Amino acid sequence: MINHALAATALLDQVESSDYGRCYQVLLDLAEIATECPSKLSNLTTSQLKSLLSTQGTVKPLTNLVLILHRDRSIKIIPKVLSAFERQLRRLGIPIIKIDYAKTQVDETEIKKQFGSNSIIISRLDSNLLAGVRLTVSDQTYENSLRQQLRQISLALNTSE
Repeated sequence: MINHALAATALLDQVESSDYGRCYQVLLDLAEIATECPSKLSNLTTSQLKSLLSTQGTVKPLTNLVLILHRDRSIKIIPKVLSAFERQLRRLGIPIIKIDYAKTQVDETEIKKQFGSNSIIISRLDSNLLAGVRLTVSDQTYENSLRQQLRQISLALNTSE
């Protein structure tokens, strides 16, 4: 069986730093698929997997890693590879910023100004948010959503009684 930490280290060594974000995004997408429906990735043929990866715009080292995992029937470790890859990026001082938004996408240039140009930004529409934005940097979450504002109002009303 392939070691997820070694796979992440090898991937990091083979990928240009300008492609870290793209690799992270593809690993994140694959990890979500592997978590939600574990057999979905395993049941793909090699050509179907190559096609999926090419639509993602992935880089060659990541494509090779995923195909090796698929061939060795180890594709289920993708979530662990993602976690190890994320840890490696953090060790290099590269912030990973996840932005969940309700309707209007956040201007990523302002985020990069705040956290550095080497930041990896993952921006996604979140249907669970009524309005606003949730920003996660490492283990810190900053939320400016309607749900959070309603929670704060509810707490204020409950403590004033």
